[in-house]
Amino acid sequence: MSLLDRLPRIVGPGFDAGASARLREELARLRNAQQLPHIGNWSWIVKSDAIGWSDTIFDILGRDRGLPPPSYGEHERLFARESWALLDATLRRILETGEPFELELELARRDGQARWIVARGQTLRDEDGRVGQVHGTIEDISQRKRAEIAWRESDERFRLIAENIGAVFWISDPGRSRVSYVSPSYERIFGRPCAALYENPDDLVEAVVAEDRERVRAARDLQGSGQSVEVEYRITRPDGQLRWLWARSIAVRDGSGNVACHIGMAHDVSERKRAEDEKARLEAQFQQAQKMEAVGLLAGGLAHDFNNVLGTIVGYNYFLLEGLESGHPLRSCALEIKRSSEVAASLTRQFMAVGRNRGAQPRVIDPNSVIMAMGKMLRRIVGENIKIALELHPSLWPVMMDSGQLEQVVLNLAVNARDAMPKGGKLVLATKNLSVSESRGSEASPPGRYVVVEVRDTGVGMDAPTQARLFEPFFTTKDPGRGTGLGLATVRAIVRQYKGAISVRSAPGKGSVFRIRLPRAEGGVQAMLPGVAGKGAKGGHETIMVVEDNDALKGIIKKALREKGYRVFSASSAEEALDLCGNIRERIDLLLTDLVLPDVDGVELAGRMKEARPGLRVAFMSGYPGGALSGLASLNRDSALIEKPFPPEVLLKTLRRLLDAAPEAPSGEAPASDSASA
Repeated sequence: MSLLDRLPRIVGPGFDAGASARLREELARLRNAQQLPHIGNWSWIVKSDAIGWSDTIFDILGRDRGLPPPSYGEHERLFARESWALLDATLRRILETGEPFELELELARRDGQARWIVARGQTLRDEDGRVGQVHGTIEDISQRKRAEIAWRESDERFRLIAENIGAVFWISDPGRSRVSYVSPSYERIFGRPCAALYENPDDLVEAVVAEDRERVRAARDLQGSGQSVEVEYRITRPDGQLRWLWARSIAVRDGSGNVACHIGMAHDVSERKRAEDEKARLEAQFQQAQKMEAVGLLAGGLAHDFNNVLGTIVGYNYFLLEGLESGHPLRSCALEIKRSSEVAASLTRQFMAVGRNRGAQPRVIDPNSVIMAMGKMLRRIVGENIKIALELHPSLWPVMMDSGQLEQVVLNLAVNARDAMPKGGKLVLATKNLSVSESRGSEASPPGRYVVVEVRDTGVGMDAPTQARLFEPFFTTKDPGRGTGLGLATVRAIVRQYKGAISVRSAPGKGSVFRIRLPRAEGGVQAMLPGVAGKGAKGGHETIMVVEDNDALKGIIKKALREKGYRVFSASSAEEALDLCGNIRERIDLLLTDLVLPDVDGVELAGRMKEARPGLRVAFMSGYPGGALSGLASLNRDSALIEKPFPPEVLLKTLRRLLDAAPEAPSGEAPASDSASA
């Protein structure tokens, strides 16, 4: 007998026949539904707590079909805790309301399988209007539920990845008319809200720098045709920051081959681009530095050869003047040759300063004389559209400094001033004396007496950020190829080398003023201009060895020395000089050698000869000091340096002073330096 046939006896005499008919209809519907896979029907007679299951329900719940369904209270063991609490509360409620229900519940099967069902139920009332029976179906939705859980987990992983990667990730529809997703990195990189991109897909393009927009639009057109694209472009954030992005987009197709959506990713590559730009800038500066080094080497070589030739001219002109009486008609010509040679020597020194290949030879100098001697060269450098004015203090204090380095400082500042006045203007070189009682500012000088050299221009001027970086190595405001950024850094290094200070005052459109302070030198000014030397050099009877590879200059030196009573031996190379040194038995008092020789340099030659002949005095000659001067640090005060070209009287006075000097001090002091030139 079926459950439906037993209902009158179970419920009792109060069972409603009409309800029985309705129940038959519902059970017939449930039996039909039971034929569907994973769907079973159930019933619960409230008064008797009789529960009926179809076979499918036994399978879904993992229960033995040979056993009867458990009672209502035992159902708690069939469901996960939260699901049973929900089902129990729902059933108790519908006993009062009679409403149908549908619940999604998690099972607790004995075999441990994770299964989910959808339970649906309706109520039947008895003749008293109370709910007498609840019946319904359960559907196994485990497969769908597992798919949903997997999808949610995948979606969560996607969300975590998209929100934590540094790049911007987006998804757009096939027509690119709508952005369905953009990662939060959009706000961090673009500085724009994600909502703006959802509302307007062109918000991204509007952020692109104008020069790059056409390239981005062309990439989007290719993307619209279903192609994968890569593009690099710049954006400007609302806060004004400029950033470089590299973006890649691909088309995702469905099973039919149609474009379902576009996905893309944009990486912030600003640091890489800056590193590439910095590398390119440094490479360009390195190449420029190599060019400057080559120019310096060339300048040094040319100056060396030129100084030898000029030394010959100066020497023979000296003998010419010695032989001409004051009233001789040719004496004026010889004096003009002397003045011209002085100018030539000055030009050579300036050429060496430009080539940065001149050794430092500090001595007491008059800055006014150096600046005046540079006059013609500065006018050629700055051009005709810039007026040069000199405002030189008539009683300027002397300074202890290498004149070539002072020339280099003035030259660098003058070139910068020229570049700041492309349409012309005025360049002022001024000097004055300054007494400082207290130190103020970052570039201030300690209390004392200073010589101030000012370089003023009427150029474009500089703002504060530019002035703050002005003396940094490789920093330049000039166009590529027009500057290395080393000039002002070199100027500052030179000034600080002499315990001086440099400052700048400028403003956009108001020109610039560079002010240099150099400590005052005690004592009188000596050797104001190259080639100016006193007369009446004394002679002697000592033996001197001359080592010079230029035969003409060597001949002049030998003639000048022999006319003053010296005994002279000569050689054209270090090897020849060493052979002579070994063969000559008499005393050699002084070695006069060129620093640059065909075989070994003059410093090495001097060292080897001093080992063989202790107490030997050494005088070096050079028109190309450069790196060779570094070896002089190992010598002592029994040595001197004479810069080519030099007149014979300077040579004679220097050698006499060296020969008359006290014997070598054991402390090994630095050599004396005579860098006067003709």
